[in-house]
Amino acid sequence: MTQQFDEFEFFLEKPWSDGLPVVTPTEDRIAKMLSATHRNPDEIIGPIPPAMEIATVNSVAISAVMAGCKPEYLPVVLGATELMLGPRI
Repeated sequence: MTQQFDEFEFFLEKPWSDGLPVVTPTEDRIAKMLSATHRNPDEIIGPIPPAMEIATVNSVAISAVMAGCKPEYLPVVLGATELMLGPRI
């Protein structure tokens, strides 16, 4: 329990959490998440406002792990991310 609390505090100190519980994105968890897609982890999805940092399939997978998503959710999370970053109609 202490290790989980320490990890949670670590994520709060960086601005990587909004205060909700966070699943630590270990290499194994990220690999398992990425196994749910055939897309290249380095594929660029687009810039995410407001900092306009570039989202990749890998960074979206990391965020999905941290949010507690199951690997089978990744295609939907990727699609939703692409829709949010796409052109405004």
